[in-house]
Amino acid sequence: MNGYLDDEKTSWLAFLACFIAYTMISMTKNTYSTAIAAIVSEGLFSKANAGVINASFYLFYGMTQFLGGYLADRFSPFKIILIALFGSVFVNALMATSHSFISMLIVWSVNGVFQFGVWPAVVKVISSVLLYDHRRKAMVYSAFCFPAGTIISYLLAMGILKRWSWPMLFWASAAILIPVAAFVIFVMKRVQAKLVPEESNIKNGDQRKDNAETIPFTNIFFASGLFLICIPALVRCMLDIGLKTWVPTMIMESYGVSPSTSSMLTTVLIFLNLTGVFFTTWLYPKRCKSLPLAIGLFFLVSLPLLGLLLFNGTVSVMIIVLLLALMTTMMTAASQLLNVNLPAAFGAYKKIGMVAGISNAFGCFGCMLANYLYGFTAQTYGWTVTIMIWIALALVAFLFCILAMLLWNRSMMQKEQ
Repeated sequence: MNGYLDDEKTSWLAFLACFIAYTMISMTKNTYSTAIAAIVSEGLFSKANAGVINASFYLFYGMTQFLGGYLADRFSPFKIILIALFGSVFVNALMATSHSFISMLIVWSVNGVFQFGVWPAVVKVISSVLLYDHRRKAMVYSAFCFPAGTIISYLLAMGILKRWSWPMLFWASAAILIPVAAFVIFVMKRVQAKLVPEESNIKNGDQRKDNAETIPFTNIFFASGLFLICIPALVRCMLDIGLKTWVPTMIMESYGVSPSTSSMLTTVLIFLNLTGVFFTTWLYPKRCKSLPLAIGLFFLVSLPLLGLLLFNGTVSVMIIVLLLALMTTMMTAASQLLNVNLPAAFGAYKKIGMVAGISNAFGCFGCMLANYLYGFTAQTYGWTVTIMIWIALALVAFLFCILAMLLWNRSMMQKEQ
């Protein structure tokens, strides 16, 4: 889909379709997670096997992000979103009728494949299809998709599991996605009718941008410093997911807090972390022109916060909770820059989808590493060593951002922003 919208109403409809679609897809990503307890309680398989099924989704989801990013730059992003929606309907229906470890492992892995390009496609629409004046606002609002989807998934589980068994969760998810897909189809047809074809920038005196489109992606990948930014993208998820997943357990063990109270922290953090989006808009690009530096500053701020976690067990539990809230908020801010602003910066090169796919893939691999690494280190070496690993990761991410900034500032990227 090469073109842009100049109709305000259609532009907002396009964003609304993307927002609703990605929110609902985010909901379905968590459907299995919300059903795990009920599935295990029925004795279908062990907790270890349940974890393998969840990890299989992210493995296939992460590996296919590169393909999704590539295709999002070449085909209609709305069609890619529809593949994810209809694929999720099919998968959720199959999950509702699956009652063995092998069948669920295969089906949920396929779900990761179906969602290969949904985020790159959403970023593509936000960054290049919407009315120009809507794009920056849409970047901010898009940060609410995943938290909203997560909250909806848990609310849905609370309501359904009180009356029905776990298969009903998957049937409900499949049913919800059908009208969403219908709405996306309606908006896609309207966008296609209103789309203004991209004209050559030569007549506008911008020959440089036309030439930029012909530059091979490998050249851009290394010259811009993007290959270095992949490490902060990975570390960001390792810290964000690691803290949200394991710090509640650390608090429970160190302060004797009940499991329910400890688990509630994760839900509360979802709301608090949304303030990170406003930190992002405050910092970049008004006060910090370099995108890699802006990302790095959030890792830099996180260093003393992580250091203070070493006093876990010796200071008030409220201080630890406050540190956790601030730290994860910094990671949410970094996420906004990495997953939305970073791909948008490559718009002149027609590589928005590709960069979004790469960033999302490394973030996904970070989630997988966090789930396996921190549980092992906390159990084997204790929380002090685990926190030291978090500090080291934040420092490494900051240093890679600084190195990336040097290449970014020397390349054409600084001029393209």
